[in-house]
Amino acid sequence: MNARRTAQRLVAAALLAGLLAAGSAVLAAPGAPAQNTPPPSAILAQALRTEGKRQAPLKLGVNIPRQVSFEAGPVQHIDVTPDGTWLAYTRISGGYSELWLRSLDEALTLLPRRIAPALADRLSPALSPDGKRIAFIGTEDDVKGDVYLLDLTQAEATPAKLTGRDTEDGSPCFSPDGRTLYFDQRAQGAAERKIVALSLGGSQRAVRVVETGGDASTPAISPDGTTLAFVPSRPGLPAVLLVGGHGGTAR
Repeated sequence: MNARRTAQRLVAAALLAGLLAAGSAVLAAPGAPAQNTPPPSAILAQALRTEGKRQAPLKLGVNIPRQVSFEAGPVQHIDVTPDGTWLAYTRISGGYSELWLRSLDEALTLLPRRIAPALADRLSPALSPDGKRIAFIGTEDDVKGDVYLLDLTQAEATPAKLTGRDTEDGSPCFSPDGRTLYFDQRAQGAAERKIVALSLGGSQRAVRVVETGGDASTPAISPDGTTLAFVPSRPGLPAVLLVGGHGGTAR
């Protein structure tokens, strides 16, 4: 391809040089005004000049995506610890959504491991801020989905079910101190979902409703724990609303 382009440029340059030479001869006839026409050799050298390369755009060291998983099946949901060292994700395999844990620490060489295996879907993983626990939605006991909590520091630990069949639960997330679990919940026969907060301290785990003014799902708490973002299903409202961590008027 390069040889062909070079040959084409040579032919074009030769033709151009010939035309300009002929023009110079005509203009150099007696009585014709003087012209500053370059000689044919200079025109030929200019035509054969190496093409300049456009300088590549300068890369900025921000917001550059980096592939961290290499899965044969589709990845559905993910969560990352605040320090960026652990990734939890779900992927489709064998007809079910599996739950996996992967280290993002480049100083460690660890294979991803499947956690809480079951012949049922695992959805919406949420890692605690310290990376020692993971909450997720499981469907083995309730097709609507229940909230489970698993201790990642114990190799033989089994998931503890935090909710029952009387509700449909989804999208858990931890408070910044790891003591409270927020998730959306819909009671049997109810048309709307609510955001609830479940205290993880002590033997009595009380659930309280976070007042949002109507249907609400998919909670996300701010790093300081003072603001809760959620998705409403209400006509005429934005896609995301904010409310105080303990509830109140949404904005």
